[in-house]
Amino acid sequence: MLPGANCIAAATMSTSNNSDVTLLTEHLTYRPAALIDDIVNSINILAFKAIDAVERGLLAAKPSDIGFKIPSSASPSKVENIHERIKHEIENGVHQLETLLEAKIDKNFDKLELWALRNVLTVPADVRDWVRLAHHDGLNFEQARDEHAPSAESVTMQRRKLRETQKLHALLVAETARNEATIASLKALLGEKTTGAKKEEDAEVEGTYPAFAFLKDRG
Repeated sequence: MLPGANCIAAATMSTSNNSDVTLLTEHLTYRPAALIDDIVNSINILAFKAIDAVERGLLAAKPSDIGFKIPSSASPSKVENIHERIKHEIENGVHQLETLLEAKIDKNFDKLELWALRNVLTVPADVRDWVRLAHHDGLNFEQARDEHAPSAESVTMQRRKLRETQKLHALLVAETARNEATIASLKALLGEKTTGAKKEEDAEVEGTYPAFAFLKDRG
């Protein structure tokens, strides 16, 4: 087979796999690979519990039951050293067992994942184009053939226009707020209330005549 044909075949297979993943995700409401991940995580949790139980069981066992002998004539310090050596060997052995178990789980469940994605979590090619999901009921696919129906490009353009309009609206609202604040400040300098154009009647009485009120008085 020519190299170009291999590329085309690989691209076709990738497209079909993506279609299967999309279709199954819509149907299951979660990614198909998430199911495999949950299975692997559950197995890992059980493996960790088993390893922990093995370690606790070995540490709680008598030295003679697991192949260690402590001489009756041994001094307390020597007995303590023997117990430390036993604990070290148990921890080292449990660590090796855990590493071996993790490697076996990863290897075999990788095979399970590949097999499940190829044989279980897949849609046959001969029925892929005929599948109708529950949320597809009531859809009129004939409308898509109407030449006057909106296209994907026109919908995208309208969305862009809407986003730009919303940005402009936000800028105008902010500018309006700044202008209103500026007008209120100018009215305060002229001695007017911010809610109207009425002059404060008690400005002269209190001795707080606005600094720029003369501009309005002269007008």
